[in-house]
Amino acid sequence: MKKLLIITLALVIGLTVFTGAFPRPVAASQEKTNKAGGNDGSADSLYREGYDAYLHNDYATAKAKYEKAAGKGSAEALYQLGKVYFYAEGTDVDVEKAEDYYRKAYEAGDPDGLYGLSHVLLHYATTYADVKTAVETMEQAAEEGSLEAMNGLGVLYKDGFPTVDVDNKKALEYYKKAADKGHRVALYNMAVMYLNGLGVKKDPAMAINYYNKAADAGDAMSMDYLGNFYLSGNYVKKDTQKAIEYFERALEYNDTSAMRNMGYVYLEGAGVPADTARGISYYEQAIAKGDTGAMLDLALYYHAGKRVKQDYDKTIKYFKMASDAGDPKGTAYLGRMYESGKGVKKDLKKANDLYMDAAKNGSGEGMMFLGNLYETGTGVEKDYPAAQWLYEQAIKLGKDECQKDLDRVNEKIKQAKSQQSGLLSAEDAAKFQAIKEGLVNFWYSTTPEHWYALADTLSDYADIAEAFDEKDIANKTKAAEVAANAIGIIREIQSR
Repeated sequence: MKKLLIITLALVIGLTVFTGAFPRPVAASQEKTNKAGGNDGSADSLYREGYDAYLHNDYATAKAKYEKAAGKGSAEALYQLGKVYFYAEGTDVDVEKAEDYYRKAYEAGDPDGLYGLSHVLLHYATTYADVKTAVETMEQAAEEGSLEAMNGLGVLYKDGFPTVDVDNKKALEYYKKAADKGHRVALYNMAVMYLNGLGVKKDPAMAINYYNKAADAGDAMSMDYLGNFYLSGNYVKKDTQKAIEYFERALEYNDTSAMRNMGYVYLEGAGVPADTARGISYYEQAIAKGDTGAMLDLALYYHAGKRVKQDYDKTIKYFKMASDAGDPKGTAYLGRMYESGKGVKKDLKKANDLYMDAAKNGSGEGMMFLGNLYETGTGVEKDYPAAQWLYEQAIKLGKDECQKDLDRVNEKIKQAKSQQSGLLSAEDAAKFQAIKEGLVNFWYSTTPEHWYALADTLSDYADIAEAFDEKDIANKTKAAEVAANAIGIIREIQSR
């Protein structure tokens, strides 16, 4: 029986790409925190206190302050409470409450409220008509002065979305409108555009300028970037003391990336005397706040025995923590431990399952490690086309080091005969191509609610067919008919 690996992963990745295409806007608000007035118990004062607590990742205090400010008529606080419930910051997700607060904020005169409503609609869109309405609403909010909407439209045009083509120049225009009025995240986004030459000529000096403006506005992420630039000497003259100053500024905001960076500084002795205990302490602080990057970093330190005593038990502990916290990279590396048998009993099936899970969730490492198994036939039947596809996906996900693996397997395919071990027959290869084309068309011809039905029953192709019938898709789009035919082909290959 030939593998269904490629089509299975293609389905899941296709779903992931769409649902993640419009990321949550980086935490931001209409930047109104510099109003005159002290801590006098007024609505404005309470709002500022809430926003400051929010920037310091103290969501419980932020929520309490926003509620008091909203009770005294603060439209901005009403908007922030909408975000609290939409993003579960210090509370559980409650979309109805979020919409209610967004609506009240807009009715109270804050155009960010309208942006919030547009974002909810966009997030839960099930048709292209919904997406179009959401974008139009966001544009209206921007016209009415919402800096959040300007920044949000910048994200849309930078990343693209159904009904919105990628247009970096337009993205830059929207970011600049918000940045010119002091919007913290728009300032950060302007830095990204200049640093990467998106919609504008690449200009690292201008990027550094925007990162500094964002940092001065309280953006801890910009502080982290600036610290890393000075630590590495990229774009600026290397200055480890200045790097540490930026990291320490970010620490004041309880920023976990800064904790990781300080952990690195002390473990590696970068600009300071090496201090293993202090370095690990910083990593553990980040881990206590759920930072999976810190879990992975510590796991790799213990795996290599670098700066710390080699300890595979701790390696597995931290990889598993990252995996359990939803980081697919942790899942992939945990699979690596089972493949090698380091710290655990060697179990190639377990490794394969973990790699598959990581790959389905968009891990380049999972793709690469799984590709290695299929190229070598380790624990699975050797399958060069599957390995080729996996390596290609890994490269798309940023694993550039996988290029040498792709070149190697391409050469093996080139040299092999169509019936040699490790290759699908020409007949089956043609059928898989038909499946691929049918499902690619399917993505572009239906809507997210249909994709969810497909993804939920991915492991059982009979149930997928039922999903087609229940949604009556087969009678509506030719692409769905092609996909349905593809399922028949899959079953035929499975039965061999």
